[in-house]
Amino acid sequence: MIFIQEVFSPTYLYIKRHLKTGLLYLGKTTESEYYLLNEYKGSGEYWENHLKEHGEDQIETIWYCLFYDKDELVKFALMISEIMDIVNLRDINGKKIWANLRYENGLDGTPKGTKFSEQHRQNMAKAAQRRDKPSQQTIDKINHTKKINGTTNSNTPEAIAKRILKTTGRRRTEDQKQKMRKPKFKTLLKQKI
Repeated sequence: MIFIQEVFSPTYLYIKRHLKTGLLYLGKTTESEYYLLNEYKGSGEYWENHLKEHGEDQIETIWYCLFYDKDELVKFALMISEIMDIVNLRDINGKKIWANLRYENGLDGTPKGTKFSEQHRQNMAKAAQRRDKPSQQTIDKINHTKKINGTTNSNTPEAIAKRILKTTGRRRTEDQKQKMRKPKFKTLLKQKI
């Protein structure tokens, strides 16, 4: 018997807005946060045509959220699509408010079997190189964090899992329990003030 495991990459849902026209676009990407915020323009036929006509340098990311669970991603993307009516919503003049031509489900991208132009293939190759090789800025940031903390990022899924396993079933003293009950956010605010 052969088991096929579906691999899900952490995926960002985002909303981009064109600064000049106000047109909105709900999309998804598996690119890095830095790339999403600084370089990624978004995709979608209507959106891309709009950018060509009104300027690609006139966009901003007004919201984004990273999803690690496929089911949560799909549920949230479809809910937002429906609530915001991203396909049909129009302003008082009849102009589209959203550039989406269909509801976003967080999964769809380019349909399989699509034939790409040579330019598009070159762009995809460049994007793959960016994903495989972190930028110097990212490397510097990681090294700086390691230097300060003496460790790597403690919020990776692996690090979180290790912490959970390490503390699961462990008995705590009453003093430890009391400390855990105190809101940490207020403590941090008091320290900064």
